[in-house]
Amino acid sequence: MSRHRHLPLYSIGAVCNLTGLSQRRIRYYEQAGLLRPARTSGNQRRYSQADVERLLEIKCLLQQGLHIGEIRERLNRDERRREEAAGLPGPAPALAAGGWPHVPATGTDAGRGVPGGIDRLFRGPAPDVPGVGGVRSLYPALDPAVLYHARRHRRRGRGRAAMRQPPGERLQRLAEDGVRVVQLLYVDMLGVQKGLTLPARQAASAWREGVRVDGASLEGFIRVEEREMRLRADPEAFFVLPWGEPAGTLAAVPASIYDRRGRPFGGCPRERLRAAAALLDEWKLRVEFSFEIEFYLLRRREGRPVLEAPDRVGYMDLSVRDAGEPVRRQIAMALEEMGLAVESAHHAVAPAQHELDLGWQPPLVAADHLMLCKLAVYELAERAGLHATFLPKPRVGDHGSGLHVRMRLIPQEGCALDRAAATRHWLAGLLHHARPLCALTNPLVNSYKRLVPGYEAPVHVIWGREGHAPLVRLIDDWDRGELELRGPDPCCHPYLALAALLRAGLDGIRRGLLPPPPVEENVLEMSPREVAARRIEALPGSLGEALDDMRVSTLLRETLGEYLFNCYLEAKRMEWDIYRVQVHQWELDQYLPVF
Repeated sequence: MSRHRHLPLYSIGAVCNLTGLSQRRIRYYEQAGLLRPARTSGNQRRYSQADVERLLEIKCLLQQGLHIGEIRERLNRDERRREEAAGLPGPAPALAAGGWPHVPATGTDAGRGVPGGIDRLFRGPAPDVPGVGGVRSLYPALDPAVLYHARRHRRRGRGRAAMRQPPGERLQRLAEDGVRVVQLLYVDMLGVQKGLTLPARQAASAWREGVRVDGASLEGFIRVEEREMRLRADPEAFFVLPWGEPAGTLAAVPASIYDRRGRPFGGCPRERLRAAAALLDEWKLRVEFSFEIEFYLLRRREGRPVLEAPDRVGYMDLSVRDAGEPVRRQIAMALEEMGLAVESAHHAVAPAQHELDLGWQPPLVAADHLMLCKLAVYELAERAGLHATFLPKPRVGDHGSGLHVRMRLIPQEGCALDRAAATRHWLAGLLHHARPLCALTNPLVNSYKRLVPGYEAPVHVIWGREGHAPLVRLIDDWDRGELELRGPDPCCHPYLALAALLRAGLDGIRRGLLPPPPVEENVLEMSPREVAARRIEALPGSLGEALDDMRVSTLLRETLGEYLFNCYLEAKRMEWDIYRVQVHQWELDQYLPVF
């Protein structure tokens, strides 16, 4: 292999032409630690031939079904083997290991072993130019002499719409990715996903002044003076959805609510999370979130979901009898295509129950990813003829669906606390505010039918390392700075819940709170006297109890702001009162024949 293969020759635009990957996707691989391009004095990325080879390898491994964590481990292992064998830079790890992973070849290079066919890289027929060994013999476009042809062939495909677009960096990104339709997404006060659709050529206004919406018709925006609101797209977040007609022509952009004067609306949940995350800077602390999301995939009968399980497999079973496994795999691959880090996907404990684990992200990005993950689950289940539900307890006698929220604390330069001390105070803050937090992390009447003994869900305000169903679990040791909150369920509001968790943890740091001793025993086996002596408190037993605790919580009032706090409390209290006066079938079956 030529010694020049490690020279930083290519710009990111050229690499996009060579690999068929978008800039967003390449930067995501860099953030995941799979790629480390050189930078010029002006901080511009420059890529070597070895970098391009690695991107092509990553692309092939993803097509094989590997997730990012597995790819990182495989690349690092192959790199170590290569260094041990030679001690000098050699060919790309996949070539050193014996060739490219097999992917069916198509187009003009079928039969030559090119992963996916070289025409996929150019969006058109590949120029037949001889290479110089290694990957260059498979991908002649790696020769700089062919870059012009690669750009020309790429323009014939997805770049044609760019000539019709108004100027602007974001619209240029839409054109480069072949996007024709943009969906602005947001979550209303009660956690229901909303949005509107724009043709790509009209999307400039979404980033500039926002798109007008009728605030009086939105849940939580009810005053007359709020009738005209603006839905403004986030300037950083941009996700190409791998579905649509044709696939890849639809993009989702998280959006925030602004008032008619162009100011962030105080009742916008996304802005409440942004404000809570900004407080971290005052403490020189970085906090990242990741999620373990559980949900059910149910069959339909006459267009309605039925609770009969379509499979009888259990935790992490990999079986042809798992009716939801193909859909679960499609969801994981779709999320990876969208730029979300999926650590794993597997069958959960109950029949028809599944779990997705998302990777670490800053607060606002994590909430965006949680919203998009639910969108992908709903969409792909619908396309497969199944009904996806995140309801915390859809079936009596089965495990409920939870949302385990993992938090990682990283003190920055100038932070007054080390990681262990910050983690202790953060944990204490979560426990101190645990009961009122439930009104946001467990927002439905149905949520409290999951928080019952016997199904591994937390019932008491306790913490531990390996104990039975703690509310908060400490991962390994204090110095690692990782906590897992096991109480929330996936119907929680992604933005309001994370905002409240940030404020609760920071309150523990601000006040110097310390956690009680850990509880590793099963509290359900303790006597009432022992529970009282150890001051073990129970979580709310119903939505009504949680709302009572929320009503007197100064922390949640400050987190949501006076207006959103009162609107949320009023809406949820109404929901609870409607449920409370219903006469349920169980009552009739139990009491009517007797009394």
